[in-house]
Formats: sequence, structure tokens, C-alpha cells
Amino acid sequence: MKGVLNRREQLCRHRTRSVLVCLSVLAALGAMVGIAPAAHAVSTLVVPRDYLTIQAAVDAAASGDTILVRSGTYTEEVVVSGKDLRLKGVGKHAPVSKSPATLTPYASRTGNNRPVASVVRIAHGAHVRMSGFTVTGPVPCGPIVSGIVALQASTLDLSDSRVTDITPDPSCPDDQASGRGVVFGLPAFIQVDGAAGSTGFGRVSHVSVARYLEDGINLNGPAGGTPTQVTVKDNVITGGAQIPTEQFGMYAGGRDDENQQQPERVSGDMPLAALDPLATVVPLRALRRIR
Repeated sequence: MKGVLNRREQLCRHRTRSVLVCLSVLAALGAMVGIAPAAHAVSTLVVPRDYLTIQAAVDAAASGDTILVRSGTYTEEVVVSGKDLRLKGVGKHAPVSKSPATLTPYASRTGNNRPVASVVRIAHGAHVRMSGFTVTGPVPCGPIVSGIVALQASTLDLSDSRVTDITPDPSCPDDQASGRGVVFGLPAFIQVDGAAGSTGFGRVSHVSVARYLEDGINLNGPAGGTPTQVTVKDNVITGGAQIPTEQFGMYAGGRDDENQQQPERVSGDMPLAALDPLATVVPLRALRRIR
């Protein structure tokens, strides 16, 4: 009986060794022929069918995914960080991404520590194609606020959208009021994640920007390094600030801290709605300081 058990034990050991050897050989062959792990299957997420908020869908999405947002008003901040996504508004009416009463600061201005915030933020090298949306305020009183911002070497292709009412309530004191429509990059006097300023890249086409406070489209960047580079083409910008301020259709910031002597790179043309005498396209040499 003992002999039979020993023989079975030996057979089991032999079989186990054989299986291990086979697995080792298969693994080696896989490495030799370059077998890669399965790629992510591209998905389409629908808001609000699959997720109730745009941000929940962004958080759940993987790079390469598409997020379709149906008609409706979504009062929330949206942050896309480090992902390659397509955000597309669908339905009879463009979905509205509306500023909440309070926005979370992501940066601050040196000197007075004034917070910087945005309704939609594209950050940390993300690549986003965004179309068919309306981004709107009113925005909070106090922070330096934009409707949409691309920063930290992110790329935003914004098209067929509206950015409107990026301004606080008229009761906001003028030294606390701020509102810029679409922003690419940040000047050196804005501190973000310990860095002085930031760059952004992309394209703005067939976008309407209206009823903002300071700049319809703002292009900026820090001193040195790769400049912010954006193509701005076939857009309509209309002023209409209710709080006294100097207002620009497009502002191209500089590279020399607050002196801002050298403009960022911008190409394309930008037709302007002449509905408001304050709405003007700023020549690249006619620069000003951001408060």
C-alpha cells in the first residue's frame, strides 16, 4: 500500500512539474513574439443615462472614451485631468454646464493670494475634444474665474459651443469681480501646483462668447519654455459687462511675468459681433495686466 502511495506521489509531482514547465515555456514564447495585454475597449458613456453628472462620467471614463451629454442643465464643476476624452453635447438643445454658486480654487495669484477657479478645467496633459455645449454663469464673486480653461500642457479642441454670462452678479464689487470666457495657459504670477504659470494648447472654432466681464478669449503663459499655442478661427465674441471694467474680445498675454512684453502664439482669424462698443479684438502688441 505504501508503495502505491509513493508511486502516486511521484506521478503527481511529475505532473505538477510538467504543468509548471509548460507555463514557463508559454510565458517565454509570449515574450518572444511580443504578446501584449488586451487594449482598453473604447466606450461611449451617456449622461444622464449612465451617470447623472458630467463629472461622474469623466471620472469613470478611460482615455479614448466618448462622453455624450444629453440636453439639460448640469450645475457642476467639470475637471478633466490627464485623460484623452471626447465630450459631445447631443439632443435638440445643447446641454448647459452651469457654474455652481461656489467654485473650487485650483490656483492663486501671487501678492494677494486671490483664488483662481473655472467652470470647466482641462488639466495635467489631458487631450479633450469638446463640442455642442453651452457653458454659463453667473460665476461667484471674488475669485478670478473663467468659463473654460486649458492648462498644465493640456490640449483642448473646442468647437460649436457657446460660453456666456461668465460674470458675477452686478452687486459684486468691481475689485472682486472677474469673468473670462475661454482661457489657455496662465501667466507667471498665477501659482498652480507650485509652478509659476502654465501653458495650454488647442483650437477654438465656431464658438460664441458673450456677456463676459474681461476677456472673451485669453491666451497666456509663463516666462520661458514652450509658449501657449492656440488656433482661434471663425468665432463670434460679444461684450456686455454690467460691472465697470476694461473689456477685450481676445487678450494675448506675455511671457515676461507682469510686464507681458511678448505675446503667445496665436493663429487664425476671429470675426467679432459689433453689438457692443466695448467688445474689441486686441492687437497682439496692445497688452494689459490681469488684475
